[in-house]
Amino acid sequence: LQKFFTGTSNPVYSVYASVWKYLHEMLPNTRDVLKKSARSIAEDIKKMYGDKLADGHVSSALSAMAARTEGHAPLIARASYASGISITCDVRHLRTIRGTFRGLKNGLVDHLIERCATADNMTGIGEAELVIDTAFAAKLLGANELAVKASLRGLKKQGHLGMDRPFTGKTTRILQYNADLYEALPMGELLSKGRRAFRRLDTMIGYTNCVDEQARVEYIRRYFQDGCG
Repeated sequence: LQKFFTGTSNPVYSVYASVWKYLHEMLPNTRDVLKKSARSIAEDIKKMYGDKLADGHVSSALSAMAARTEGHAPLIARASYASGISITCDVRHLRTIRGTFRGLKNGLVDHLIERCATADNMTGIGEAELVIDTAFAAKLLGANELAVKASLRGLKKQGHLGMDRPFTGKTTRILQYNADLYEALPMGELLSKGRRAFRRLDTMIGYTNCVDEQARVEYIRRYFQDGCG
């Protein structure tokens, strides 16, 4: 089990390559933003390429790609995304129905239109994906949060917007498209770090396999003798 966790924390090069390839396929344009968990990405990679990666593999690879190290700029940007309800809407349609509702629904339509104006993932034809913090929207509109959720469900039922399960996590955006992965990351150091972690783990496994105290003392003595050359 410990070997599994050590492996997921220190992926081999093929893991980085699979994740990098996947990000390019999912984010073909510079303004595209991916809203998927490490688990969802691992599932997608298995379906698309047949590569069986653990969630930890993906999470470790993304963290390394987002890190800024000496001589290496980040390949991707990751940011915490506000938890809330994921909304898909067309601002052109929202403008046509503006003012046609009473009370809270009309306030929500106005709020969605305002959010679309600042959305960084809005397409050229007016479609946008938003994450609505229902607690914030309720406070902004002077309403109850449950009423806000009910009104959004009503707008969805009437076909005015799409609504998905609440999303929370991190977004991913590519900063360096088509960069050479091996050169863009401190790959030599990352792989060396993994080899060192496995050597330390093997040392501990060897110690736990000692049958008695005398064997453990001798194991430790040999370890420090070898370590001191």
